[in-house]
Amino acid sequence: ANPALMAFKNENDICGRFNPPASAVPRLHIISFRRIQRDWGLIPRPQMRQSYQQKLHQLQTRLKDVRRSLLDHICKVLGGDEIVAETLLVHLMSRVHYRMSGQVIGKMSLALQNVPPSFAKVVQDLFADLLPTVNKIEVTIESMNKEALMPIKDYDLNHLSQGKLQNANGTHLIIDETSLNEGKLSDLGVKNLQAIQQVIEEQKLNYDFKYHQMAFATDTPILVLSTKKSILKCDCVIKLNNSKCLPTSYDSVKTSPKAVAQWREYLLFAKMMEIEITAEVCKLIQEDLVKDRKCNPKMQEAKMHLKLGIARLLASSFLEGKLSKDRWEYAKPLVKHVH
Repeated sequence: ANPALMAFKNENDICGRFNPPASAVPRLHIISFRRIQRDWGLIPRPQMRQSYQQKLHQLQTRLKDVRRSLLDHICKVLGGDEIVAETLLVHLMSRVHYRMSGQVIGKMSLALQNVPPSFAKVVQDLFADLLPTVNKIEVTIESMNKEALMPIKDYDLNHLSQGKLQNANGTHLIIDETSLNEGKLSDLGVKNLQAIQQVIEEQKLNYDFKYHQMAFATDTPILVLSTKKSILKCDCVIKLNNSKCLPTSYDSVKTSPKAVAQWREYLLFAKMMEIEITAEVCKLIQEDLVKDRKCNPKMQEAKMHLKLGIARLLASSFLEGKLSKDRWEYAKPLVKHVH
């Protein structure tokens, strides 16, 4: 590395002073690499069939205890709200499985309302304790107007700046609206909110090249925290009911490292599950959806997709490779509490 460049504290200092020649920019030569998948190298990959199946079978033998203890822990963090706890559990397992006819299969963005501003940090610490990568974006008038959340190309410096919405696949993103007050958004602020909404709805992020925009696919599960109704539209919206019984810090409800290690392994396996829907269950689902449509002609197609999506995630949470009739029935009361 060039000593002159090392004197600057960060990349913005370098770009702000001068545009260094390519020969002076620090670089890393890659001889060989292996892309890290959603398992983050922490569990055997499905391609390693024997070791993967062996580890999965070991986990399935103690699944009931592991799942129940994790659900109890999340419930304790949320002040005893069991419905929100189970909703949050299946949300933790959401990811993009595939895209078909404009639908993103597997995603489940969640808006959690009635969240006190001080509790947002507790949720972030909970996620950081359970997941490999977590990022947080604070949504206020000032922060939205201050810097771009999407990558923007600077042609003077021939440099593509990084945005906070630009994350590695599988990174869980927490959008914190709990400190949002009234105010006016600038053009940049509006673009930032539109960019967040695009990731929520389409799991795509536009890179701004000034003269044109290019959309790149993302796999970023999003949780939105707000005190009242969110300004963002999510797949699921649920209200935290026990806001007066919440812990003041995550340290007060932390548990043993051994339990956390089991939960991390469980979540990674659950997130990797591919769920098959048999012809028999598919027929049952279609019949139920037809009945729902008859009872409520105004029911939107998105609500039906949500019901199926939650059922698939519940099957994943039980480490089941197929969506069963029992799991479909299990999903129904949970869907009634989200909108």
